[in-house]
Amino acid sequence: MIISRNVTRAYTLCTCLIALWVGAGSTTNFAQEHRHGQDSQQVPLEQYLRNQSIQVNPKCAKQPILVFLIKFINFGCVSCLNDFFDLCDSINSRIKQDGKRNVMVCFARDERPEQEQFRTMKGWTRSSGLRFPVVLLPKKIFDDNFIDFSTAILLNKDNEVELMEQFPLSATAISEIIDKLFCKKR
Repeated sequence: MIISRNVTRAYTLCTCLIALWVGAGSTTNFAQEHRHGQDSQQVPLEQYLRNQSIQVNPKCAKQPILVFLIKFINFGCVSCLNDFFDLCDSINSRIKQDGKRNVMVCFARDERPEQEQFRTMKGWTRSSGLRFPVVLLPKKIFDDNFIDFSTAILLNKDNEVELMEQFPLSATAISEIIDKLFCKKR
């Protein structure tokens, strides 16, 4: 069952990556053109997330928030993709036991029209069996905070970064994220 689910997820990922590649043209030129035109004011990640008032589930307002900052192209790395799905599967099974938690999947904006990218990313998360809210974040947030690879960030109840781990994740990092998300003391 797990093997077939991962195969389906991998197939969906490949389809999305091909769609991104075909639709994107040359992303390097796009990034270079827009980097020159950006203002030089840096937006700290914690401040940006705090200003967004991220509360995925109002019933969980006093609980930590897990934010996945995803650069979709990074999921060409099989270890990164598998770690992401393993972590999400673990979270989903713990949610069944311990109740809802604040989890959100944020994708870096690309050059496609926003609604098109949102539909693609939302479709990918649903077809992958993930039921977390999807948000598109400006690429500038990733660039200003030196997030070059997909990253899992755990915010405490005060919206301060408590844990920040890049994919691929170690077994220890996955365990720590789950423990802190579900408020288990280590």
